[in-house]
Amino acid sequence: MSREFGEHGGCYFHHLIDNAADDAAAGDDEITRLWGVVLRAFHPVAHAIASSEAGDAGPDLSILRTTQQMPEIRRALRAIDDYTKPFEYYASEAVKQALKRRSMREKGAREVEDSAASCITYEQRRSEDT
Repeated sequence: MSREFGEHGGCYFHHLIDNAADDAAAGDDEITRLWGVVLRAFHPVAHAIASSEAGDAGPDLSILRTTQQMPEIRRALRAIDDYTKPFEYYASEAVKQALKRRSMREKGAREVEDSAASCITYEQRRSEDT
């Protein structure tokens, strides 16, 4: 590289993406491995960006690599979308249930307050009668 574009701690960012892709590919969680595929698909684009920004290539390389890699990147992102789609339903249901419980707690608290207020009123009336 002619310049140190994307250099972080002695390593170019496209190398960091490559290393992250390796780490993710070996991950325990399915979602981690799926993101590893995305990173692996993006790596050639990252390398082209670094080359272009360093002056070793022009922006045409970044555009070319992007057009070449987009089908693979889209496939990898679709795999993540397919994996996470069922969780969207569960997350939505969890939020609905949490809101329902909160509403019930708030309603219960208001009922307790109303009940306490009526007890005071009853006690006040009783003391007034005697």
